[in-house]
Amino acid sequence: MAAKLEILETLARTNRAADEKNVSETAKYYTDDGFIEGDMQASAGSFESELKQIYDNEPGLKRHVGTNHIFTDNGDTVLVNSLLTVLDGEEQPSVVATADIEDELTHSDGMWKIVRHRVEMDPATKKMMAEQQG
Repeated sequence: MAAKLEILETLARTNRAADEKNVSETAKYYTDDGFIEGDMQASAGSFESELKQIYDNEPGLKRHVGTNHIFTDNGDTVLVNSLLTVLDGEEQPSVVATADIEDELTHSDGMWKIVRHRVEMDPATKKMMAEQQG
């Protein structure tokens, strides 16, 4: 149970760092070879610069809320499936994105860190983003 709480804390801190668009704070919760894949991407070799680009493409204050966490112990790693809701915190309180998230974490340097973060945006989010782009 303690490990689950520590993992949830890591994921919550990662979401709060994303709220603040704080690249270095987010990166400290990833392993040195950690990466983001799926509908958003940041590779291990250029993680911080690619993460900054993700944050720069998300204008204004956004709140990242993770829910419905399901844990699977894979021996050396723990897989956590969850749902992400992104809220507009600047203009008008509203949902601006939803996604299915899969995080793979390992215990490293005395804390739980993300090895792999997979983002699969929901169809409604993809549709909205396509409409906004023209």
